[in-house]
Amino acid sequence: MRQVIRLLSAGLALGLIALGCELPTEVQVKGSPDYQLPAGRLSINLNELLGIDDAFGVDIEESFVVDIDQSDVFDDFSLDGFTVGLVEPDGSATVNLPPSGQEGLFTISALGTYSEIEFENGTLNLPLEFDTLSAGAEAIISNVRLVTSGGAVIANADEDSITVTGNDTAAFSIDLAGAVLPNSFRLELRLEFTDGDAGHGYDLSVSPGITGAEIARISGVDFPAIDGDATYEGIELDTPDFIESATIVEGEMVLLVNTPDNWSGIEIFLEATISDGGSFSETASDTGPSPELRLPLDGLPFDGSSLEIDWNWEITGTNATIAFEAGVASLGMDVELAITDLTLEIGPDDYVFEDDDGNPFFRAEDDAFGRDEVDDDFMQDIFDSIRYASMNFAVVNQTGLNPLLELSDDGGSSFATTVDFSVTAPQQVELTEADFDHFRENFFLPVVNLIIPQGTLSLDTTGELSVGIWLEVRSEIDLKFPLGGEE
Repeated sequence: MRQVIRLLSAGLALGLIALGCELPTEVQVKGSPDYQLPAGRLSINLNELLGIDDAFGVDIEESFVVDIDQSDVFDDFSLDGFTVGLVEPDGSATVNLPPSGQEGLFTISALGTYSEIEFENGTLNLPLEFDTLSAGAEAIISNVRLVTSGGAVIANADEDSITVTGNDTAAFSIDLAGAVLPNSFRLELRLEFTDGDAGHGYDLSVSPGITGAEIARISGVDFPAIDGDATYEGIELDTPDFIESATIVEGEMVLLVNTPDNWSGIEIFLEATISDGGSFSETASDTGPSPELRLPLDGLPFDGSSLEIDWNWEITGTNATIAFEAGVASLGMDVELAITDLTLEIGPDDYVFEDDDGNPFFRAEDDAFGRDEVDDDFMQDIFDSIRYASMNFAVVNQTGLNPLLELSDDGGSSFATTVDFSVTAPQQVELTEADFDHFRENFFLPVVNLIIPQGTLSLDTTGELSVGIWLEVRSEIDLKFPLGGEE
């Protein structure tokens, strides 16, 4: 506004100069402007407000954790070996194995069925047994490695080289941590002969074996049903102290199995029964890669009884991919309470909301109305001109809750009044003279307490519960401003 006045003053001065008039030294502004200054808007989740989301005193998600050991899915780490007949070169020469055109003879195949395995840990032991090298011949074995059928390197041996003579065996090992082993792969190596006897035949036998295997991932595997059951007891229905009793009229517990995104080919049958040991008992089941169970909770009383959940499951895999950690794959669950309608008894006293830190339902932020962004002297002129002020509320309540809003402030004002928040309607509270004086001095910042009177409630938790709060101010301005734009 101050800027607008300056612009008007400048425009008036220029006009008077153009007309050849004597310039005035000030301009007077009169009027009765209204201001509506927003303090905030609240949208309230009824389940959170009443603590319904935390009514089940344990984390039910912890009640369903299925650990699948890698041995349940795949336990055949045996590999087929082979023996090939070779001939020595003449004298000193280098030989690369397998010989060109005989790659198939150096293929190692798994006896189990899978497409590929990625190892977290494990060692491939490769004993290379030489049968009857010629007298005096010596061979240095090096560049031992595993490659795919296309020639891509899978892993190299830990040993750089080993020297053999006669009927020696060279024991190589390959660290499989991080390696991806297909169902069949090829062995490659280099022999550097000294004093070889040209045309002398010998046999090379390979007997591979895997030890210490921990799978990180396996794909293309079929496995029979893995089944199990469990009972989770002692689930307490823990309602806040201000709720004397409650009953779910309409609601359900949604249980969704968290099958990891990098799994496939998995079929899970899951069944659960929830009961209170008395008249309440409900069962639900579902089958699929990520089954979703919806356990009805209609009629469940919050009467101090403890609940239990009985689980049954069966897991099968067809051409499946599963990820493991330290040889174990885990399935967990997300649990969501979807309570639509409930009845509850508030008591024995009215409930005054406070958050976990003891704060009221609503407290305006410092300078909620933007006072710090306006010239202090100008704002003080505006405050001095105020003749009427009120707090206004746009209430939307479609829940059946019957709260009251009690307004006060942090500045020691006598201002304290109550607004009916139980219906959808606009509300307005005028400030008294004492509050009006306090407002002019401190620029009133409201504190709102939410009160739920004691008694019986029938609630629709899906309904909207919100309130918009703003300050309305009416002024009578009779101010003079210098045309020179002085502050």
